Amino acid sequence: MTETKISRFNEIECCKSLAMLGLPLVHTFECFNDFYSIEPSAISYCHFFIALTILGPSIFMICMGFGMSSPNTQPKVGQYLKHGYQFLLIAFILDLIRYGIPLIIDYFVTNNSIIEFFDSKIFYSDIYYFVGLYFIFLSILKKYKISDYSIFLITILTISINTLLFEHLKDLPIISKIFLGHFAYIDQDSCFPLLTWAIFPTIGLLIGNKMKKCENSEEVNKQYTNIASLSLVIFLALAVEDLSFDINIFLPLTVFTEYYYSSISSTVLLVLIAFIYITVFRILCNKYANSFFIRFLSNLSPLILPFYFIQWVLVNNICYPIILILKARNIETSLGIGIGTSLFIFVLSILLVKKYGIKLMRFLLKITDIGKMFSKKKAKK
Repeated sequence: MTETKISRFNEIECCKSLAMLGLPLVHTFECFNDFYSIEPSAISYCHFFIALTILGPSIFMICMGFGMSSPNTQPKVGQYLKHGYQFLLIAFILDLIRYGIPLIIDYFVTNNSIIEFFDSKIFYSDIYYFVGLYFIFLSILKKYKISDYSIFLITILTISINTLLFEHLKDLPIISKIFLGHFAYIDQDSCFPLLTWAIFPTIGLLIGNKMKKCENSEEVNKQYTNIASLSLVIFLALAVEDLSFDINIFLPLTVFTEYYYSSISSTVLLVLIAFIYITVFRILCNKYANSFFIRFLSNLSPLILPFYFIQWVLVNNICYPIILILKARNIETSLGIGIGTSLFIFVLSILLVKKYGIKLMRFLLKITDIGKMFSKKKAKK
């Protein structure tokens, strides 16, 4: 893995990396659960592993927004738009590979319907789709020179809009759910809908603009201390409310589908935890900047997007043949099989992204750069 120069905001890079590292474990157990079955004794462990990484997406998206912030320069709208359609195309390519190969295996081994398989998985909401839609959403708002603070207020409204729409959307036909699930929470397959998740990178934008205006590290540390202290006080106040009145504020930390739903209350909770989490990493990065752990996370950060791509391809294309063998022998997925498979995928993902991550990302960005392709064609004419 190429040695990366330590960033002024290295805590953001480390948090992005750590938020993604648990995904092979979560996705492996999800794959076994979706396509086959897990032993009853292993299900509680499965839920425990998922809970360990449940904060990852919201923290990653806040860090992503932080990275997009540029308080001293105006962002190029065209660049946002380009990033948007590129991520949408990359998401589609990932779908074809991670589900297409198991689909072919499934068709020839079990004669299951190809159409049924595609209906159940292809085009469903995913973090790549969300990132693409968010860039397009941002490009539209920035075109009309809407400030980051106003965008933040808009994203609060979009969560409320989703809440109002939910009852009208949950009984839609499957094709409509697949399409609208990218924009609004409909069911547990609407993993990262724009209406409820746009607020996280937008908060990252606001915090990033504030932090990047600081003149030195001491000022940055002070800002983090203030944000984390306020977050901790509010978090403890919510905990007291929850214990006193049993209003279940902490539901998103215990029920995975509620986490994806992200109501106003659960969003507040996730943001508070993210602020505390990032501040802790600020302290760790200041104190242990040269430690192996911090260096590893820093060096992995530029490779997070190809890491996500690679681990998903490995999860589906390794788990599905194992599932076919387990089905043939009528054996349920044990805890040992789940952990062993996920650890193998984790290590293999790290090794592959270390060697091919940059090349993969460059290749994906090249083949999805539609604007450049068209300009080359026009130049030839």
